[in-house]
Amino acid sequence: MVGGDFYISGNLVVGGKIQYDNYLSIENGEGEEDDKEYTLKVTIKKALDHDITFKYKTIEGSAKEGDDYEGVKDKEVTLKAGETSVELSVKIKEDDIYEGDPNKYKEYFDVQIYDVDDDDIAIQKDTAHFYIADDDEPPIVSISSDVSEYENDKAFFTIKLDKESGVDAYVDIALEHNSTDDDDFESEKLSATTVKIPAGSKTVDVKVNVKDDDTPEPDEVY
Repeated sequence: MVGGDFYISGNLVVGGKIQYDNYLSIENGEGEEDDKEYTLKVTIKKALDHDITFKYKTIEGSAKEGDDYEGVKDKEVTLKAGETSVELSVKIKEDDIYEGDPNKYKEYFDVQIYDVDDDDIAIQKDTAHFYIADDDEPPIVSISSDVSEYENDKAFFTIKLDKESGVDAYVDIALEHNSTDDDDFESEKLSATTVKIPAGSKTVDVKVNVKDDDTPEPDEVY
């Protein structure tokens, strides 16, 4: 006993709280969307002279169970006597949806450890992130074929992606004259100069504000 402090099973009790001498921690992990298993490492401060077990589970983050990874619940792991680490496995699933630049953004889910079967072992860091780097190419943008409308009407063009995206897509657009000029359009020629195709969608329409005039002329092109 030290002053008002004392020891229980080798752990110091200070102010009524146990200061554990040995503990587990889990480290973050990272993988790609390639339909295979990856591991996260769990470490213990000091190796033991006997085996211990604990459990782990996955928790959804921006990555979703079933779509991005296979969920785990109450899976038991054994840390062998004399060892200072053990690896946990998680299964990542493949998809063909672009989810953003992997250098700027990664989806993640959490892995949590709990329920150690030895009361003398604490858990210092019980939750880790597992990051998933997207390996899909971004969708290709195209515009619908030429649209011809009668004057004093509205012309609509469709901006489209060749495949669905998991993030919003922003497309800059501009109108260029061929046989038209500015007099053929309202002062605000386009309904927008940047359009957003929301995540999960593949198309968006853009309106061109055409103006009527009294000049006889053949069909014009822009």
